[in-house]
Amino acid sequence: MSGLKNSKVAVIGGGMAGLAATKSLLAEGFSVTIFESRRELGGVWTGEGLTSDGDGLMYDGLETNVARSMMTFTDQPWSVDTPLSPPNNNVKQYLQCYANDIQRLPDGLESLTCYLGTQVIDVRYTPGSGMWTVDTQTNNETAPKAKHFPSSRERGRDRWNAQHPGTILHSSQFQSAEFYRGKNVLIVGKGPSGLDISTRIHAFTDNVVVSTRSDGRISDVIQYHVGPIESFDASDMTVNFQGGITLRFDYIIYCTGFLYDFPFLSRRNEPLFERGIAMPDLFQHIFYKPMPTLAFVGLPKLTVTFMVAEAQSAVVARVFSRRLPCPTAEEMELWGSQVRSTEPNMMMVVARGLLTPDQYINRLSDWSSQATDFRRGPDISEKLPPYYCTGMVNAQAVAGDARARYMAHGSNRFQYTTYRSLNFMLDIPCSSKVGGMGILGMDAVNA
Repeated sequence: MSGLKNSKVAVIGGGMAGLAATKSLLAEGFSVTIFESRRELGGVWTGEGLTSDGDGLMYDGLETNVARSMMTFTDQPWSVDTPLSPPNNNVKQYLQCYANDIQRLPDGLESLTCYLGTQVIDVRYTPGSGMWTVDTQTNNETAPKAKHFPSSRERGRDRWNAQHPGTILHSSQFQSAEFYRGKNVLIVGKGPSGLDISTRIHAFTDNVVVSTRSDGRISDVIQYHVGPIESFDASDMTVNFQGGITLRFDYIIYCTGFLYDFPFLSRRNEPLFERGIAMPDLFQHIFYKPMPTLAFVGLPKLTVTFMVAEAQSAVVARVFSRRLPCPTAEEMELWGSQVRSTEPNMMMVVARGLLTPDQYINRLSDWSSQATDFRRGPDISEKLPPYYCTGMVNAQAVAGDARARYMAHGSNRFQYTTYRSLNFMLDIPCSSKVGGMGILGMDAVNA
C-alpha cells in the first residue's frame, strides 16, 4: 500500500496518548472524533470514579514516580511552581490545559468532536470499503482494566480467595495506606507501583514484605524482601516462598501491572487481539500490519510516555495524510522478524533496554522528518515531532538519584520543583535538531 488518506479519524481514549494523537491529526487536516469513557478529558489522571469492578486506578496521595521533565509534551511546559514529581491533580491540570489548547486551535474549533461519558463497545473493519465502524453506548462507569496476576502456578491462591475474600488485591484496587495500619502486608512486585505502595503502607505498619524475582535493594524504608511465591495456605493465612520461607499475612497486594486488552476490536466477529502481555503484528509498535489504517499510540512501557506518544502520533498523522508512504507489508514483516529474534515479546524491546528511549523516539522523529512539504497555508502550523535531546539523556541518567533525594525531604518535598533545586546540575544543555523539537527550555529540568 503506497499511502492512506481518510478525512475522518476516530481517536479512542482522551488521555495523554489520545490528546497527542489528536493534535497531530488536526494539524494534518483531519476531522477527529474523540471517544472517552470518562466525563472529562485526561484519561486515568482525572481520578474519576471507580471502574465497574471496583477499581479506583488513582489512590490517595498518588504522585508521579518520575520527574515531570520525563512526562512533558514538547510544546507545553509545566507551570514553574509544579513539584518535581507532581501529584495526580497537577498532572490532570496539565493534560486538561493541553486539551483546552487543542480545542481552541482553528482546527480544533472546526474539526474536533468529543464524546465524553461514552464507552466504545465495538470497532469493526468492513472489507472492501476501507472504513471502520465504531459502536458506542452512553457510559456511567469506566470499563474494568485487565489486571495482570501471575499464573496459577502459585498453588492455593484460589482457595485463599474463596475463604478470605478481599484480602488479595491488585494495585488498581489500592485506595488508602492507613487502611493497613498494624497489618501484615505482602507486596508482590517491585516495580514503580510496588515501591510506592510499599513505602506508603510502611508509614502505618512495620510489617511490610516485598516479594520479588530479583535480588538487590528495594528502598530506603523496605529492608526485608523474599523471593517468588510458591504456594498459599488459606487455613492459617500463610504464604510459602522459594527458599523455604513461610510468613503470615493479612493482605496481599499484587503490583504486577496490566495486560493489553482491546475487547472492542473485531474483524468478522472475531477479536483482533487476545488479552495478554504482548501485542503482535504492530509495526514499530504502532501500525497493525494486516490493516494499517488501525494505529496504536502509547503502548510501549517507558518512563517518557508523553514524548513516545508525540513521536508515534507524528508518524501516524503523516502516514494517514500521505505525506509519508505507508510501510509495505514486506517492510513490516522484516522489522517484526528482526525484533522477535531479539525479544519474543516485541512490546518489551524498549522497556528491557534493547532499544533505548532516545533511539526509539529519535528514529520515529527522523522518519517523520522525511515527510513531503507541509502545505496547509500560512495560518496552520505543522506539528513537529519531538526530539530526545542530550539534555534529556542527561536528565534521565540522574533521575533515580534525584528521585531518592526528592523523596528524602518527606512532606517538604513539594517545594522542590527542579533538578537544580535538589543540587543536581545538568551540564549538558538541551540540544535542538532540524525537523524536531527538544523539551521546551530544559528550564523545567535545570532552572
